[in-house]
Amino acid sequence: MKQITPPELSALPTGIADAIGFLRRSGFSKVEIMRVLVESRGLSIPEAKLQVHAREHWDDVRDRDDRFHDDLIAVATAVDEAPG
Repeated sequence: MKQITPPELSALPTGIADAIGFLRRSGFSKVEIMRVLVESRGLSIPEAKLQVHAREHWDDVRDRDDRFHDDLIAVATAVDEAPG
């Protein structure tokens, strides 16, 4: 997992949206950005997840991620409802 360096942390914009964009351009994944927001901004994990997932910086992968989530829920539901 990528760790934020001291120079990156000091260059991190103060606004959440700008910080997310900066981190995405710096090669951080969604999960890594959530971790940075929790550790550096004091957001809860659900708040960080909502902030990251909702930003336009992730438009290029949002549909894919939503489909994956929906498929995962469908499989879990089918397993849960399977007889035996």
